[in-house]
Amino acid sequence: MDNDKVLEFAKKEGYATVKYLGKYKEFDLYKPLYVDPHIATGLPTYIIVKDNKPKFVMGQEGLEIQKYRIKHKE
Repeated sequence: MDNDKVLEFAKKEGYATVKYLGKYKEFDLYKPLYVDPHIATGLPTYIIVKDNKPKFVMGQEGLEIQKYRIKHKE
């Protein structure tokens, strides 16, 4: 799925832009951002894409992705 379609998906929920973060398991992983990217919104929120189907991930699953990213950053 191209970045423009993920951005369109995110904008429907009030986000201004998205940042591609790489792969998370078999998914493409994006971070949705507001106009000010430093606004904290609580638990981590991501967009995962598989087979051209985007899905918001938040709550406990968002925390799992964050842990995965920290662990695999090294």
